[in-house]
Amino acid sequence: MGVLGDLAKRVVNGAVLFVAALAFFLVPMGRRTLAQHVAAIVGTHPAREAAAACADAGRRAAARAQEELKGKRKAPPAPAATAVPDLPPAD
Repeated sequence: MGVLGDLAKRVVNGAVLFVAALAFFLVPMGRRTLAQHVAAIVGTHPAREAAAACADAGRRAAARAQEELKGKRKAPPAPAATAVPDLPPAD
């Protein structure tokens, strides 16, 4: 596919995205638009609790990762294990 085909594909994708965005914000589904439905769902108390719990879990995971990185930076590198060949018994 040539340059013109790629351009046409991008124009069509952009047009579809534009129409979807218009529908999301302007077309009512029942009493509200889809954007208003999403805002109402996200604004509920359980959704806010879930967001706070996710944020807390993320902070704890980041702190644990930072501590682990600090521990790895402070530890000296482990000496390389060298294999000693078995020597025949001395006569």
